[in-house]
Amino acid sequence: AVVLAGWDDNFLRVFAVPSGEKLGVTSRLRRPIASVFWLRGSELCAAAGGDQKVLLWNLEGLLTRRSHTEPPAKVVEAAVELETGGRAVHSLACSSDGRYLFALLSEQVIRMFEVHAILAAVDAFSDEEEEEELEEHG
Repeated sequence: AVVLAGWDDNFLRVFAVPSGEKLGVTSRLRRPIASVFWLRGSELCAAAGGDQKVLLWNLEGLLTRRSHTEPPAKVVEAAVELETGGRAVHSLACSSDGRYLFALLSEQVIRMFEVHAILAAVDAFSDEEEEEELEEHG
């Protein structure tokens, strides 16, 4: 089991439970983190706050390390940025069926994102990274 924690230095950290071992960190947000959320049934996590967008990371590499003797993964870059129309995000939530991610924004606005579309965007991002690695090593 793992836990995801937003830190006051604007990084997210992933820890193993119950050992407390740090498995990795995400890229830094520019402003304080207000909310952190795992997308149900996936290796994706979301964080948001003063950056005025919802950032998503694919933490699959951190969650599937073969052993705890391996060094922690380096910084994981954000896979997807969801726009919020320039509004700060106060909280994140997911529908009970896991189909939608909701962001409570400033000015009492709620923005809804379809999780299926988010997952498709992350898959596209992962495919682009694989192509870049092949070109570099090709």
